[in-house]
Amino acid sequence: MAYRYTVLWEAARERAARPVGLVVQQDDHVMVEVPDDFCIPSRYDAPFMVAGPDMTTVRYTPEDAQYYDQVLMDLSRAFIVGETETLIVATEGIILGVFRDKILRPLRENHHEAYTVLPAHYPVVQRYRQQHYGDHPASTAHARERPAGATSLGGLVVA
Repeated sequence: MAYRYTVLWEAARERAARPVGLVVQQDDHVMVEVPDDFCIPSRYDAPFMVAGPDMTTVRYTPEDAQYYDQVLMDLSRAFIVGETETLIVATEGIILGVFRDKILRPLRENHHEAYTVLPAHYPVVQRYRQQHYGDHPASTAHARERPAGATSLGGLVVA
């Protein structure tokens, strides 16, 4: 089976559109990777009930080819739906690589303001850290507190 993925873009009036998320088709669900701040479900697996042009109800489940399109239509109310491509394999490592290339790299290349969207805000990065480094999700948050006894030299904090 080929797995589709789509890049989601955030449109804001005060700045240019930027990539913020990834939608990935899986065998039994559709995975959505966006920052937790957006409050978007990270997994779509419930059936979609859609009224057709003749008002008959059509039911789409994750096994249906059209289910992915229905998820994109649902997300299109909150995001700009960008490019869609296909993967031969959709493992966590492959998804993380696509995420790096399609989301993180463009964000960093177009960085012109204080960067507040960190990789640790994405569930896929949190799961990867937990699986490979044993990080507890709370430990991935960036503490803004200065260590006890630390002094600052310009923008550098010395402990």
